[in-house]
Amino acid sequence: MSNLSGAQISALALNLIDSVPSAISGTVMAEFADQSRLLINNILRVSIGSNAFSDAYQNLAVNLTAFKTLSRMTGVGANYNWTLGQFSVNKGASSNTDELQAKMLLDQVNMEILGLQQNNIIDTANAARFRDATQKV
Repeated sequence: MSNLSGAQISALALNLIDSVPSAISGTVMAEFADQSRLLINNILRVSIGSNAFSDAYQNLAVNLTAFKTLSRMTGVGANYNWTLGQFSVNKGASSNTDELQAKMLLDQVNMEILGLQQNNIIDTANAARFRDATQKV
């Protein structure tokens, strides 16, 4: 694969979620992709440019972007508590399918961090810091 842009990351994230409202798809999802890039850069201490998501970080960025999108979609009317770095949604407890999908995405993010660590792409301290930042409240 080659480097992907933030717009390409958000387009791939869009494919993971059913019925994304037009008010969220497009510009908002592109902003989520950029926020995901910044989170990856800051926590993992790497340097990813807005048009330079390398193979190693593409799945992580896609899943973080999908998580942020799903969190925005379910933020009104859904009841759940999630935190991802500085981004958090606190609404109680729920069992709806959007919540389950968000949890699956967050679990996938943590598995990808473990894979990056095992492949020596990131060190143990950065992996632990990222897992701590993405723990469920």
